[in-house]
Amino acid sequence: MKLFSNKNTVQKIQAEDNKKDNQNTNFGLASMVVGLVSVVLSCLYAGFLGIIGFILGIVSLIKEEPKKGKAITGIVCSTVAFFISICILVGSSMDLSGYTENKEEQATAEISKEPGKTEKPAETKELE
Repeated sequence: MKLFSNKNTVQKIQAEDNKKDNQNTNFGLASMVVGLVSVVLSCLYAGFLGIIGFILGIVSLIKEEPKKGKAITGIVCSTVAFFISICILVGSSMDLSGYTENKEEQATAEISKEPGKTEKPAETKELE
């Protein structure tokens, strides 16, 4: 009779463990989904969603959820997406800053010319 009661106890413990596994993986799963979506959309400057995925992954690890793989995947993907977005943002701003500096130099050169005086083309100057 004792064996029968031990079987029930073991089954109850296993049922409780399975219930905990199913309930506590939400933050890890959310972190993984947000991280993967932010990697895909990082070229559209949506990699900043990675901050949310990173936070969800950290919360999942702090709560000591049993399945840590999803949380770690979410943290890694979110971090990668965030840095891709930063690189794209910095790269595009560097390109634009060079363009605007050249325009400013051209505008300054045009303003410094004396009004009414036009420069002769280079070929004409050599002939004189």
